Amino acid sequence: MTCRYCYSANPWPQSEMDADHATAWSKGGSTKESNCELLCKSHNRAKGNA
Repeated sequence: MTCRYCYSANPWPQSEMDADHATAWSKGGSTKESNCELLCKSHNRAKGNA
């Protein structure tokens, strides 16, 4: 699996990925497939509530 921020040539194992809301749920983002993305754990945690 790939993180859209890393653009790693070597994919991350699924265990190193987190599900994320592209538009934060707390800011009105829906939990629909169109608003969800997979990010590596470090990028998801750095993103915070953005």
